[in-house]
Amino acid sequence: TLSTSEGREKVWELLRPPRRSWVRAIMVTTSGGETVGTDGTTNSLTRGSDRALLALLRDHSDAVVVGAKTIKAEPIPLPVSTPLVIMTRSGNLSGHQLRQRGNDTERLIIATTKASVDTLALTAGDLRYEVLVVDPEEDAERLELAIAQHVGGNSLLVEGGTEIWKFFAPIIDEVLISVAPPPRESNEGVPPWWPGGHDHWQLSALMTDDSQMLYYSHRTGIRGVPSA
Repeated sequence: TLSTSEGREKVWELLRPPRRSWVRAIMVTTSGGETVGTDGTTNSLTRGSDRALLALLRDHSDAVVVGAKTIKAEPIPLPVSTPLVIMTRSGNLSGHQLRQRGNDTERLIIATTKASVDTLALTAGDLRYEVLVVDPEEDAERLELAIAQHVGGNSLLVEGGTEIWKFFAPIIDEVLISVAPPPRESNEGVPPWWPGGHDHWQLSALMTDDSQMLYYSHRTGIRGVPSA
């Protein structure tokens, strides 16, 4: 379905958020909620339409947010036009696997503390980036606002990893989980460590594809948005 423009439009209409200000987490997991496969990355989990769905949601977001550990664990290409925000308290990007294509539309933003700006400059290599200086004591809500003001929009796609998902959990409106087959467990791929559990979530969409991946869109209702 995601291979055609018509199919992408249909999926986006299904996943379109009910308001402009929206924080969506996205992950690929096993049915038991593991977010990495046997190779220690998501590469052994992702298949089918998973990457195409990620690209669709990136295109419709104002910023994509990931942690420094994620860009060190596996290759991460910059979105074609959506700003990519890297969160790093230490500013140390040594060993990163970011892929910049050199397009004029690419935008890389590093969110770090004032004390770590020099470390960032020493470890970022030839990356072209903007610095977003943040207070190390800022909570998720204030950081959401800082990112929104910097990029000029407040629809965020949080791609992980675990520490970043946990940090933003208090303000995440939706969790979209791509679950790799086989479906051995019944918790719909939700990570067991998710803060506060997921009993209050409501399923807003469920899709599948030819590779038997299952795509669950859960609305958390955590910020007063109707879950259905």
